Amino acid sequence: MLYGLYLSAQGAESQAMRQGVLANNLANVGTNAFKPDIAVFRSYFPYDVAHQEPQRAPDTIDLETGGVALEGTITDFSQGSLKPTGKSTDAALLGDGFYQLKMGNETLLTRDGSFELDADGQLVHAGTGAPVLDPDGSEIVIPPEMIDLQIGDDGQISGVGPNGIVLPISQLAVVVPTRLTELQKRGDGMYSTKLPVAEAPPETRVRQGFVEASNADPMQGTLELIEVSRGFESNVNMMRMQDEMLGRLLQAIPRR
Repeated sequence: MLYGLYLSAQGAESQAMRQGVLANNLANVGTNAFKPDIAVFRSYFPYDVAHQEPQRAPDTIDLETGGVALEGTITDFSQGSLKPTGKSTDAALLGDGFYQLKMGNETLLTRDGSFELDADGQLVHAGTGAPVLDPDGSEIVIPPEMIDLQIGDDGQISGVGPNGIVLPISQLAVVVPTRLTELQKRGDGMYSTKLPVAEAPPETRVRQGFVEASNADPMQGTLELIEVSRGFESNVNMMRMQDEMLGRLLQAIPRR
């Protein structure tokens, strides 16, 4: 019976953790280029199944029978829809890839292409002010005399000079990590990786005047949140019921 309490508590804890993941996804439905997390659970096999011998192992209650635990989370990096902004400095990615930003001494990755020019003409991330980098790792600066800024499908930045001629200025760095699973969320839509990055595939396109929306599904997230709430409640009710049964059992034991 005590083990039943343990299993119910384990289930309630797992549902509570999943609830936190879902709540964070729903809170970021309106965040540009947000990628939701998916809770991954591990189920424990009975000890005799896992070890092919029916025996009881001391101090290994997790392995004796059943139960689940949160193994971790994985991020859904699927493409989000593009929404128009009308800003010439905004640039959404269509396809695999990330922009590179300079944050302190680190180079971080993001799919949030909401960019703007600061007072010095530097192209920066609107949310954090982090400078946007070119393929050489240099910060992108737009000369003040350049007007009618254009960003091509390949990330090439150009503008109209004083003589009315379109001139190239710089290019947005668009890269792909070695493994998506190695990316670590750093907040504000940014990611870090310890592995090398490579140039994005040629089919990846940059769309000027757009930003990528979150790919979190609010309807699905709400339904899952209701499911989690019911699962948590069921486990708590089981704990309460087993606690009451244990209390009755103890009261029924004859006392000397």
